[in-house]
Amino acid sequence: MGLLDIFKRKNKVEDNRQTNTTLRQVQNLNEDKVSLNWTKDGGLQIDYTERHPDFQKFYDSTRLIIKRGVTNPENAQLYECLVSWYGEDDAIMLGENGEEISRRTDYKSILAEINTELLQKDSHYLQVVMKNLLERKRVEGYLARGMQENPENPCGEYIGGVEKLENGKYQKFFNTQIGRLSHFSSKMRNKRQQMKEFMEKNRQSELEEKRKQIKRLKDEIDDLSQR
Repeated sequence: MGLLDIFKRKNKVEDNRQTNTTLRQVQNLNEDKVSLNWTKDGGLQIDYTERHPDFQKFYDSTRLIIKRGVTNPENAQLYECLVSWYGEDDAIMLGENGEEISRRTDYKSILAEINTELLQKDSHYLQVVMKNLLERKRVEGYLARGMQENPENPCGEYIGGVEKLENGKYQKFFNTQIGRLSHFSSKMRNKRQQMKEFMEKNRQSELEEKRKQIKRLKDEIDDLSQR
């Protein structure tokens, strides 16, 4: 049974400037709304809106853009992706060049071990990926760890995947080998080095500003002592 058989069809999605081809907008049996689109560069885009979200999350919608597959020695279904979190009713502003400026386009780069066919065919798999695997606090925790040099559990940009259990249910998992490969890749080493250089530059700027403040105070004290 395909996704369009599982979900109730809704109205066609308006062009949101992110995509040039709209598949359609659908609504699942739990009243969570799902829309699938193709991005201009051929990636699959999924927007998932929870009808009864946790108010403490400060968002009700998750966007996943699957860009390209990644070759890996584990032969896993690993993909470079973008993810963002937003409110369905968020205001959207346009930049000088007409680009969208909103939480929708405030993307984080991740590596996810997911099955693109199941995402389009199995509503339960889709739900676990969009609501559990891509939960914002969880993803940001992995990405923060990926910026540490030698964390206890290396991960880089890898956030894990979703697998089917013997009882037919789906659950999250994390492949430690893929996590290590991502963490110690040249890409992540460069990102961590750039972050170090950025933080050091900011530290030096703060020190210079403190020196200037100290000099101004010293000059004021000298001026007062000479009166």
